[in-house]
Order: sequence, then C-alpha cells, then structure tokens
Amino acid sequence: MENNTLSQDEYSDIKIPHFNNEKEYTKEIEEIMELTKDISADWRKRESAIKRLGGIMLSNFGFQPAFIKSFNNKICLNLSVQLVDLRSSLMKDACRIAVLAAITYNEAIESAVEKLISPLVLFKLVGSANKVISDTGSSCVLEIIKCVESGKIIGRIHEQSKSKCNTIKVRASQQLHYIVSNYKQNTISKNASQIEEFIYHTTHDANNDVRAGGRKVFLKYLEVSQSAAVKLMATFEHSVQKTINDELRDIDQGSHKNSSVNKYYSNFENGETSTSSTTGINSPNVSNFSQWKNKNISISKNEVTSTNKVLSNNFSKTFTPSLPNTVKTTNSVVSISNTQSKRKNSNHFESSPDRNGTNSLSKSINTSKQFSKTEAKSLASKMEKLF
Repeated sequence: MENNTLSQDEYSDIKIPHFNNEKEYTKEIEEIMELTKDISADWRKRESAIKRLGGIMLSNFGFQPAFIKSFNNKICLNLSVQLVDLRSSLMKDACRIAVLAAITYNEAIESAVEKLISPLVLFKLVGSANKVISDTGSSCVLEIIKCVESGKIIGRIHEQSKSKCNTIKVRASQQLHYIVSNYKQNTISKNASQIEEFIYHTTHDANNDVRAGGRKVFLKYLEVSQSAAVKLMATFEHSVQKTINDELRDIDQGSHKNSSVNKYYSNFENGETSTSSTTGINSPNVSNFSQWKNKNISISKNEVTSTNKVLSNNFSKTFTPSLPNTVKTTNSVVSISNTQSKRKNSNHFESSPDRNGTNSLSKSINTSKQFSKTEAKSLASKMEKLF
C-alpha cells in the first residue's frame, strides 16, 4: 500500500482545535453531528462543520479509540449525507475529509469505508452526469483504496460490474486495476471469485470502453495470478479470447518486452512449461499457449487436417484411378479416340470442363480393374460412406 502523507496546501484551511477537557470535545462533536445529520441546515454551516470534523481527526482526541468507533458507526453516516449533496463545493469538502480519515486511520475505519464506497454514496457521485462531481467522486474512491486495504472494498467494486451506468463500470475497472496491482497476494486470493466475476462481466459487456477496462484488469490479473487467469479465460467467449490474445501480441511486440506478462506469453508460444513463473506461482497445466488459446467449442484446425488425411488415405486405398488407353465398364468399353491418342504427350485424358462445368474425365470410370456389377455397387456404397 502507498504511504500517503497529508499535503499542507490541500488541508491548510483545516484548523486543529485545542480542547481543555473532554467535555469541550464532546460538545464539539454533538454540534457537528447535529449540523450534518441532514441537509436542512444552511450549507455554509454544514461546510464549516465538516472542516471542524477534519480538525478533530488531527487533534489528540481524534486518535482515541472512542472517536474511531464513533466514526465507524455514526460520523460516517452523517458524512455520507453531505457527500451526496448537490452543491459541488460542499461535496468536495466532504470528499477531502473522507480521504483524510483514510490517510489517518487506514484499516481501522474499514467498516466506515464500506459504507462510504457504496452505490448510494461515492459511486452515486461517480455516475453523475456532472463531470466535476463524477471526477471528484472517482478520485475520492481511488485515494481511499490506496490507504485502506480491505476485501470489503473489493466486494463493493464487484457490485458495480452489474451497474447500468457505463461510467461507473469504467471507473470501477480502473480502481480494481489498482487493487490487483498493489494489494497483497493474500487479499487477492481470498477475493479471487469476486475479482474474476467482475472481469468476466466487464469483458463481455456491450459497451466498448467497459470491455477495454475489463481486459486491462484481466491482463494485470494474469500477471499476478497466472494459473487462475488462464482458467478464467477458458470460460470467455471466443471473440473475447481473440481480442485478449491480440493485445498480448501487441504488448509482446511493443516496448514492454521484459514484463512477466510478455515472458509468460512467449514461454507458452514456444511450448515451454516450467513449473514456476517469475511471480512464484505455478504455471498452468497446458502444453503450449498456442494450442490453448486456439481451443474452442468448434472443431480445431488440427482436427480438420487429421480428418482430411484419413479421408484421403481411405479414398486412395479404395479408389486409386489410373488412365489406361481402354477402360472397361460393366456395360460397354470406352475407347480413346484417334484424335485424343495422337495428341502430344497425351497418355492421359485431359481434364477440361464441359458445358455443364463438370470434368470430361468424370464421365468415364478410370480404374485399373474391370469391375463386375457387384464390385461397382460395393465401390459406390464405400464412396457414399466416405463423403
């Protein structure tokens, strides 16, 4: 996780209060809670109350267990009310205080963070038609994610994969990309099912930007947890697999040739199956990446080739044509005309199409044997079975 520090310029307007006793501190908290419980009070008073709340966080009383517990249970609910206020200046200050709380308390406010990062609070801002509000809400979520490593956050982001708002899904992809890149492997493994379900929904979404975001998360997941990513990709539709493979080739041919994703891709292209990867995770049990990525429900190229070989071998054994000067059939003998026999280098019939588009050679049966009626019927039945 990133070790975020407070910026003096960003929080220069927040004054740290000095309380002579606990009674003064309690009175201040009660006034703040009363002003921020709804949006009935004047917006300037509510904005001032939010800044006063930030000052308490930076004071000595802000680090007491009682305040942290109160923040998780009650204060975060009042803060949520102010976050969804339509006034952009008030909303921005509420976002600043939410980020300040994450920087100050980290995982200690995990419960409060789960309430803040929800479809009714911060993700409601992300889905706003107002670009300023949407960008501010998205930045707030990302800054909180950087300070608080929690599986509950992954659960909240996972919920957004089924949102009807494309902006929310795109921003959620960016946030999950950061999580997969920076969270501990243990946290990723525990929440793998939610991550994989998010990836599946977004990579198969109707919107192009959402699909692109989902593929970026998948490529990062492939780098972090290769075996799980390969199993996940096997469930993708063929068109999605093809697009991902194309992007892997672009990366492989680009400037990032030393990344573990590209090493992973090139190893499988070359048929290398080492038991350990650069990240220390076992490689998937697939003979080579080319065979795996081309495998789908429809018949493969190798199967088509092998089938053609079997058919051609059976055909050559059963029906091997030769072109003698005289070919006997069951009812008549077809002789080569004098004109044909006098043609230069004409030991065989010429295969020129007739008016019906068929070959003149197909009008005569060219075999080295003299067939009886029984043999002819047997040959015909074998030909039907082959084709």
